[in-house]
Amino acid sequence: AMFPHYPLANAKNGVWHKFTFGNADFFMLDNRAQRAPNMAAFRQTAEGDLLFRPDSAHLILQANAQIDGELQMDWLIRELQASTATWKFIGTSTTFNPAFSRAVIEYALYLEQTGLILPIPLRSIAMLAADAWGGFPHSVARLVQAVHDAGIENVIMLSGDSHTAAIDDGGNSLFPEIMAGGLDRSNSRILALAELFGVTAWNRGGQNTARNNFNSHYGRLTVFGDDSVRMELIDEFGELITSYTQKAGHRVAATKLMVAPHRLNLGD
Repeated sequence: AMFPHYPLANAKNGVWHKFTFGNADFFMLDNRAQRAPNMAAFRQTAEGDLLFRPDSAHLILQANAQIDGELQMDWLIRELQASTATWKFIGTSTTFNPAFSRAVIEYALYLEQTGLILPIPLRSIAMLAADAWGGFPHSVARLVQAVHDAGIENVIMLSGDSHTAAIDDGGNSLFPEIMAGGLDRSNSRILALAELFGVTAWNRGGQNTARNNFNSHYGRLTVFGDDSVRMELIDEFGELITSYTQKAGHRVAATKLMVAPHRLNLGD
């Protein structure tokens, strides 16, 4: 309402929109207007344990069926299918990487059941992780399946909100993803904290224990025509935290996505 903006796909009920720059389409999502409440993904047992059990109505882009006009996930899939651009960038405020956030959710709940006590309640950590796409596995599954079935290439996720920086080539994040927390934010150090428990799901680096750079930062993309995209994370002093170059031709893998494990067995 207060700033110039590109035309909105559903001006009455959300701020999602698309624009084109060169040979790239940018799909900017609204992760708040239609999402189900994070708490709705959890169930409490008679013993008081918390379990992650989202049902098919627990969606991040399309939970409110009362919204007039086209719903956001329908719009996103339709526009991705219609796009003729070489590169398709999806801008999402919350982290997409489902391997990372799901691991944090399940591990935190498991550790709570063992009686481990941390300064931050473990179920609070699980709730925070469930704010990301990994907390909405049915939405992840629908988007991945639609992109795979349509043979859409070169989809890259641009994400934020976690107050930290990392890159994955799609091995864990399904789509290549660059996550940047933004300048002038206290770093959450969530990657480094997760590594203490053996959770490493950002395979191209970032603000982890090995890098030990937790300064404010930003992400930068360089598109080399139809050949490749270079993703970089740079701190406020100009130091390169990490970078990765994605070659054209990437297709999301056809993979089974587990909605909720019946048992978590970490062995020894």
